[in-house]
Amino acid sequence: MVAPTADLELVRQRLRDTGANSTFGTDVDPALDTAIQRAVEEYGSDRPREVVVDLTGNATSFYDVTALTGWVNDASRVLRVEYPASAVGANYTPEFLDPIADWQIHRDTTKYYLYLIGITPAVTETIRVWFTAQHTLSTATDTIPTKDKRAVLDLAASYACLMLATEAAQSVDMDVPSEATNFREASDRLLSIAKAWRAQYDGHMSQGPEVSTKAAVAIRDWDMTPKTSPPTVWLTHRGRR
Repeated sequence: MVAPTADLELVRQRLRDTGANSTFGTDVDPALDTAIQRAVEEYGSDRPREVVVDLTGNATSFYDVTALTGWVNDASRVLRVEYPASAVGANYTPEFLDPIADWQIHRDTTKYYLYLIGITPAVTETIRVWFTAQHTLSTATDTIPTKDKRAVLDLAASYACLMLATEAAQSVDMDVPSEATNFREASDRLLSIAKAWRAQYDGHMSQGPEVSTKAAVAIRDWDMTPKTSPPTVWLTHRGRR
């Protein structure tokens, strides 16, 4: 899977690695593509893609999930099941099955199934299934919503910086101390930039470490006895011995 050239270029722009300012060269493109795909995978976990598929009844209670185009075993989740389903119209009222009593995901030694408990839809009936699927960003398919695209590429820039920082750290030549120092500095700068781009993504997705509020405290001197002459005591909250 290869990301579109335009998206690779947008990640390069975030790294300020374009045109005459290019430092990494074209050989870094595979790493940038890997960074984009890792970002898409993480984004898919944070905000899964929702897909709807209509299944035709087969007079049984079991439906092979391979009929759910986009389903990924051990990753996808069924969200809702509508039965019986039909074309949506002005007076249409959907009927959803109970996710506890009416359906569950079942499996045998080789396959996963949508199991309709005690229900056997006829071949003339339709089961409408909502489920989660992975996002894709390639030259053929782009399922990332426009409103989230910038954040996904921000995250890709973070992953790219982490990979480039690793490469810089491994380039240290202990026989040339001055160059070794430069490599370490480059690695540290890239790690810092990676955190900054990660923060951009987390901010967009409303994620990241929770902001904690420190407990407030105030310190005051409290006179246990009034400053009077002759000495006396307060009417309430008298001093304790």
